[in-house]
Amino acid sequence: MAEAAGTIGRHNRWSLEGSYHRLAVVEELAELEASVHTCSRNEAELNECSCKWKIKGLKVIGSVCDVSSPSEREKLMKKISSLFDGKLNILYLGRNGEWLKLQITLAGTSLEGMTAVVTGGTKGIGHAVVEELAELGASVHTCCRNESELNECIRKWEVKGLKVTGSVCDLSFRSEREKLIKQVSSLFSGKLNILINNVGTNMSKPTEEYKAEDFSLS
Repeated sequence: MAEAAGTIGRHNRWSLEGSYHRLAVVEELAELEASVHTCSRNEAELNECSCKWKIKGLKVIGSVCDVSSPSEREKLMKKISSLFDGKLNILYLGRNGEWLKLQITLAGTSLEGMTAVVTGGTKGIGHAVVEELAELGASVHTCCRNESELNECIRKWEVKGLKVTGSVCDLSFRSEREKLIKQVSSLFSGKLNILINNVGTNMSKPTEEYKAEDFSLS
């Protein structure tokens, strides 16, 4: 994630669709001098957070929005476009559950010449992110465990004229992750601008029972 995370300067702008458990993410980005916009359905909660961020001197603003509504999503994007003069570097979607596709329509947004990796990009949030990045001009590589599902997605992306490649990979295995890294490095000649770690896992057990190896997987 070379440009997105490597050099976060004061001119980088982020938009976070916020929720309670993403509070730490908003603060971390703002403390790195990013200008952050977040939203929430709970106005009182949003106002309380905004006051705390202001006291801390963080560049965070927010708006009340229910992104499950298409009209609300369109309203949010228009607001962001006006707020950031039509320039949006990063759109981070933090909601869990079924993805509701959000079109990026900000004027001048282009990822031509940039490369991206989106893990688990054949369905749900990952699929939508792959398409958004590719439609903005990025060369995207994605992976999933299901070969037939991957091939079907690749076929549809080719029909749309999108620059998307894919590989079969089970990221729960270290060897598979290392193989993916080598493949991406070769594919993009060692240059990677955007990394979206869309897949994940969790282990349901008491905190005190976790061991170091639980965090490194296999």
